[in-house]
Amino acid sequence: MKINKSSVWEERVELRKGKLNSLGYFDFKKMKILLKIVDKKILEEIRPDILQTHLDIKYHRIYAWKNRQRIPFSFAEKIFGQKKLFELIDSNKLKLYPELPLIPEELENIIEYIKPSDPDVYVNSKIPKKSLEKLSKYGTIKSYKPIQKGYRLLSRKFNTFLKEFYEWYKTPKIDLIKEINSVKSYIKNSPNLDISLIGPLILSDGSNANRRNRLGISFFGNGIELHVFLAAAFYKEFNVFPTSFFVPANTTNVTYYNNLEHQKSLKKLFNIFRNFKTSPRKPVTKKSIKKYLMEEEPTLKNVLIADKRTKELAIRAICSAEGTVYVDSRFNPRISVGCAHPSLNNEIRKILSQLKISSRKIKDARTWSGIGGFEISRKKEVEKFIEIGGFLPKVKVTSRSKLYNGIEKQKLLLTFLEIKKGIGNGKIKIDNRKDLHKEVLIKLGSF
Repeated sequence: MKINKSSVWEERVELRKGKLNSLGYFDFKKMKILLKIVDKKILEEIRPDILQTHLDIKYHRIYAWKNRQRIPFSFAEKIFGQKKLFELIDSNKLKLYPELPLIPEELENIIEYIKPSDPDVYVNSKIPKKSLEKLSKYGTIKSYKPIQKGYRLLSRKFNTFLKEFYEWYKTPKIDLIKEINSVKSYIKNSPNLDISLIGPLILSDGSNANRRNRLGISFFGNGIELHVFLAAAFYKEFNVFPTSFFVPANTTNVTYYNNLEHQKSLKKLFNIFRNFKTSPRKPVTKKSIKKYLMEEEPTLKNVLIADKRTKELAIRAICSAEGTVYVDSRFNPRISVGCAHPSLNNEIRKILSQLKISSRKIKDARTWSGIGGFEISRKKEVEKFIEIGGFLPKVKVTSRSKLYNGIEKQKLLLTFLEIKKGIGNGKIKIDNRKDLHKEVLIKLGSF
């Protein structure tokens, strides 16, 4: 039975196999449960001499049962037999103590809202009112406020009962697995994914998401493609799934990693890149800039000293996340990449230089640092970027571009290069941007 669904996991609860007796009741043999004797006539059937002889039950134990009017379930089944025992329970002559469900149907429209949570039972806040009232006969219900939404059922025995008869498990969503598998081939032989892909992506479009004493990172973007690359790289490198995946957040979507199971991998990433916060808090003021610059700076130093393939993938990731493809007044293709952090900007441009790709810094007085990013502006340099792989596959132009929204960045860049080549050899005539846009759509088969 599916009980919970997040952006990453599907949680299910199932009755454990072999936990019902031949009559369809819960098999309580392995649980230390007492039966309260409601009908005192039943005491007449508990004859010490017969029980001592045939069932080897000691006298002192039998007299204790009679005095307290309580009898262990396991012995009651021996004394009365399974069928008669449940007839006595159904007729209310014997009663489970404390009260527990006898058959799975008693938890219908309840089991999907509850879960063992030592020492008590967690109850989801979405449980229907009638189901909550029904559940209250198994223990005292209290609100979880202010710790979390929902309730808790105060009953250790009911908690033990749930663990004995039911199993809760979660599996990653099939859709997420499919998405991860779709990009596996692209990163299959990629080295050092923590350095070459994960860190560069978060530094480009992510930030710290630390809470209390727990590390965390967040990654933003409207296109699902880079979220998939990040999740696939995390899974391949650290064998973990995200806390949440591509969930709406204001005007964008976000993927988080901040669970306990992520702490080891996040600690490694923070050791490598030092910090994923790349700008001061908003509103940006002189004071907030000064305070931010006193923090530990994010860095790509480990990429600078890495092998060529690691550097290539890191640049591709950064350009895919923050890069914009456009043409200048002479229809030369250019790649503009946003990066306002001074030292990061310098490090990225050093990595480009190591790959024999020249770039220039862009100034922008509107940013907190006065730096807008950098640009790969010459046709020859753009072609070198294509030679190292170009943009990551399937990454699309965002809705900020009214003309090319939804077109893959790599396809658009190659189309611009093809058109520029056609203009150069006289096969294509372009007089203005309207003609250019028409030609782009023709080349891409969209016109």
